[in-house]
This record gives sequence, C-alpha cells and structure tokens, in this order.
Amino acid sequence: MENYAIIKERRIKGKRHYQVPSGGIYPSVTTVLSIIPNSKLTEWIKAVGEQVATYVRVQGARRGEEFHSIVEDYLKLQPLDKYRRVLPKALFFQAKDTIDKITNIRLQEEILWSDELKIAGRVDCIADFDGVPSVIDFKTASKPKDESDIQNYFQQATAYSLMYEERAHAIIRQIVILVSCESGDVQVHVKNRDDFVSDLKHTIDQYYVQMEITNDIPLGQ
Repeated sequence: MENYAIIKERRIKGKRHYQVPSGGIYPSVTTVLSIIPNSKLTEWIKAVGEQVATYVRVQGARRGEEFHSIVEDYLKLQPLDKYRRVLPKALFFQAKDTIDKITNIRLQEEILWSDELKIAGRVDCIADFDGVPSVIDFKTASKPKDESDIQNYFQQATAYSLMYEERAHAIIRQIVILVSCESGDVQVHVKNRDDFVSDLKHTIDQYYVQMEITNDIPLGQ
C-alpha cells in the first residue's frame, strides 16, 4: 500500500480538492457528486426557506461528523467517554450491533485517489462486513431513506472501491451503506459496486464538462 499521509487537502473556490503524488489536484468525491440534481431537496428548501434549510444542514453535518468520530474510535478500540452529545451517541448505540459485523479492517478514514478517474476522497472504512470484504460508508439521517434518493451514496462508495483497487491492486466489489436514523431505524444497504460504475463515470464526465465551461479546473489536472 502507498503512503497516504503525503496527500495535501486544498480548498478551491470553497470546494475540497486533494493534491496527489502524481502532481494532480483532484476534486473530492463529494464535490463531484454534488452536481447530481436533487429535486426533493430543492422542493424542501423552497418549502421551509433558506434559513431553516441552512440550519438543518449544519445540524445534520455536525451530527454526522460526530457519529463518524464515535464509530472510528470504537473500531480502533478507543474509549468513548469524551463524547458528550446525546444524539450522536444514541445513533451509534442503536447501530452498534450492525457495526459489530465489521472485522479485518484494512483502511479507516484514509485518503484514496485515482489518477485514471481524476478524483480523490477519504474513505470511512474498508473491511470485512459479515465476513465479506466491503467498502463501508457511515451515514446519519432523521428518517429512513428510499434507495432512489441515495444513488449518490452508492456512487460514492463505488468511487472508493475503484480508487482502492487502483492503489492497492485488490478488488472489493461489495459496498455497504449504513444509515442510523433519528427515527430509531438502522438501514443497511448492501450492493455490488459494478452496478454503479457506469453512473459514477458519467457523473465524473459531467463534472469535468461543467468545470471546463466555467474555467474552474485547478492547475495540475
């Protein structure tokens, strides 16, 4: 495996990018996937107003970040005493039985990149899930999500799988999206990454077309 510590994170026009050993400056996976239209989100913002939508997004991001940190420390066998906020800890404990299916961890919170796809990103976890090698992504939500609404999640995990394959020369086809919801539900979406490769590559192509039109492609691509 390569040394991931040498990757430098950069912000370009407010968007996360990574400078990789080849010299390229690649957008993060989430930056690329942000171009996917979300009509339900647009309608919701119109209904509640921009101020309420911004507040909910900020709170959701905070909830998700702390949930990620708790899961990361738990998998590293670190104490969880420092976490005080009730909601992220509650979301962790309701998902704990599912998280306990994770073994044989290969990577956790490491930056991956692809010189072929010209993308980069920080993967949550690559490990065995229920005994099967998997790319695992941890999410939080207020209520369960329909699969039709989280196609970007599947593309995100697929991107990590492809980047890991390029870096480690090891194929991991199973992707797992674990969503712990405030409603008390824990969703586990287990998919084959090969079903989303075409959609992901199309999204990446569309992203770079948009960047060319707006002259926003960073130097070094």
